[in-house]
Amino acid sequence: MFPLFLQAKSNVNTVELQLKNHIFTLISKWQIANNVDQIKPKLELKSSRKVEALNVCDKPIKFNKKSDKLLGIQQWTATCVSTNQSAMIRSQLSIKALLPVAFETLSRGHVITANDITEQWVTYPQSQIRVISHQSQILNKRIKRKVRRLKPILAKQLISNIWISAGEQVIIEANSKGFSANMKGEALQSGGEGQAIKVKNLSSGAVILAYPISRGKVETRF
Repeated sequence: MFPLFLQAKSNVNTVELQLKNHIFTLISKWQIANNVDQIKPKLELKSSRKVEALNVCDKPIKFNKKSDKLLGIQQWTATCVSTNQSAMIRSQLSIKALLPVAFETLSRGHVITANDITEQWVTYPQSQIRVISHQSQILNKRIKRKVRRLKPILAKQLISNIWISAGEQVIIEANSKGFSANMKGEALQSGGEGQAIKVKNLSSGAVILAYPISRGKVETRF
């Protein structure tokens, strides 16, 4: 986590220092909301000439911006309530985060294993989109959209957890018109909820399509 307040320097404009403190407070909240353990923010400010007039404000400056985004370039309005003066300050914020990334590009349909993943400092996307922050969130998940090498992994690129892995022994549930039976089988494909996978019936040797309903269990549907 980053400190909420920065040490003032003699050559730092008072108003800019207050804005930096305000932004770093927001960064701390952003870090918690996005469940990111380690970050390295880079913040730059560019003030309009009117900012100098706000230095004589006898109360804390209020900062507002129209956008609800924090990363990238943002325009802030700094206002001294006691004098009713305002000035514009532009902020440019980028954040590097230690995130799980793929060693190599992973194609659609691939099931992610620990051997596919490493951790690396990468630039966090500016768009407000859910980024995977921990390896535990992606293991045994199937790729829905191609995951590029050493890039942040997005939640929308993944399908729900894989309940059945290829080669795993499973229980096949067969239900039809009041008839119910359980059989032992072997999964020939990996799959999660709602995905049809090929399963071999170990009693008959027949290969059927079945649907995972929980870990280690599939059902036939007629």
